[in-house]
Amino acid sequence: MLDSGNFVLYDSSSQTVWASFDHPTDTLLVGQKLTTNSALYSSISLTNQSTGNFKLWMQSDGNLNAFPLRSILEDNYGYWSSYTSGAGHNVTLNLDQDGTLYLGNSTGFVVKNLTEGRLSVNRTTLYRATLDVDGVFRLYQHQIGTSGSFSSKILWVAIVDEDRCAVKGTCGLNSYCSLNGTGIDCFCPPGFIYIDPEKPQEGCKLNSTIEDCLEDKSGNSYNISLLENIYWERDEYDIEFVIVGIVLIVFSLIIFFSTLYFVLAHQMWSYKIISRQVSSPDVFEEIKLRSFSYEQIVLATENFKEEIGRGGSGRVYKGCINGGKEIAVKKLIKIVEEGESEFRNEMKIIGRIHHKNLVDLVGFCSEGSNRLLVAEQRPSWSERRRIALEIAEGLHYLHDECETRIIHCDIKPHNILMDESWKAKISDFGLSKLLKTDQTRTYTVLRGTRGYTAPEWHSRNNPITVKADVYSFGVMLLEIVCCRKNVDESLRDDEIVLIDWAYQCYEAGELQIW
Repeated sequence: MLDSGNFVLYDSSSQTVWASFDHPTDTLLVGQKLTTNSALYSSISLTNQSTGNFKLWMQSDGNLNAFPLRSILEDNYGYWSSYTSGAGHNVTLNLDQDGTLYLGNSTGFVVKNLTEGRLSVNRTTLYRATLDVDGVFRLYQHQIGTSGSFSSKILWVAIVDEDRCAVKGTCGLNSYCSLNGTGIDCFCPPGFIYIDPEKPQEGCKLNSTIEDCLEDKSGNSYNISLLENIYWERDEYDIEFVIVGIVLIVFSLIIFFSTLYFVLAHQMWSYKIISRQVSSPDVFEEIKLRSFSYEQIVLATENFKEEIGRGGSGRVYKGCINGGKEIAVKKLIKIVEEGESEFRNEMKIIGRIHHKNLVDLVGFCSEGSNRLLVAEQRPSWSERRRIALEIAEGLHYLHDECETRIIHCDIKPHNILMDESWKAKISDFGLSKLLKTDQTRTYTVLRGTRGYTAPEWHSRNNPITVKADVYSFGVMLLEIVCCRKNVDESLRDDEIVLIDWAYQCYEAGELQIW
């Protein structure tokens, strides 16, 4: 038996086999910890140390919670809490030698002090924290006098005397708790009697049976009494509440999914009707564009014969109109709300902007389930330096010269087209983000193509600025300079990812300035 109160069993090698501190009952001593998923249990009485009616549990989420053992739903029946839920999985309840009772984690960080201030530390002063018979967690101080005298006092209580009836389970079934000075009494409601008159806290029972009421032929009258300021806790009826709750939840889910099915079916039916009509006129009133029929587009592209590019929601085909004028036709492949939104967004953006290094929108096709954009065709490039500068000029126009600043959000080689004069044109504005007049940054969901997206896209807390396009341009610039793709698995392992290989060359001093 150590001076700390820890009863320890050692083997022949002086290794600890068992220690009482690792198996707490109703009391926590100085230096002892109540670890995760362990508990203190109250005793039945001051003279009977068997497990009583209450439990103080150190939960795995960092919350210290007290509740009656008879409860089914522990969280619902908790009558006291440290309110530290979410503090972590390694929180423990600790009692220091100076009487400080606190919650701390494995790193030594104090999550919460339950007591305030520090007390005296000496050999004649002892502290203990106990979950008492009445379910209240208390901190005690014991003082040993020089002549062998012994005194005790309460330093801290989790529940003050005026709230003692808040301890759920203080009184048994069909009874209620009432304050009596600093103590409490358990009473039976009208029509009930104590199960054991010698133990009022054990609960109450009916002083008659249901059969007595049904078979009473004497004409006796029965009264229903109103008890004011009484709050009844559910207990033995918990299972029936649970069952009713499950039935209601299942029934609600059936209603919900049935309603969802009919709503979606109605939307799909409505979409089919709407898709046969021309898109909402508000989009086209802002920009004057030529409306092509689907048959005209099929004829111009020879039934979408030559594919010259593709993106996340559409493919681009080569075509000719007006006696030989080359065009590029983007055909959406996602004909749902996302594709429709992207189609409208791209028309609004391209229809408003005009620059020598941006594609010109010639017209559109919105017929049935077909959504197409028509722009001048741009073949591949040859002069790398000039092309890079032209792309940079196009980005500069979007970022700084437009009345409404635009973040393209998907700069990559597939979205750079060349016209008949070998001028580079930025295309595909379906994912673009428009900024407000006084706005320089915005928060939005991840957009773009893997390998070209800036690091800030992958952080929840960082706003997106025009620098996101600059990063993508930098990746593409490396591709233009090196004449290779960003990712080429046919190369050596250290050269597969272009930006990683370029950085390795930079660190090794292998880069040359032209």
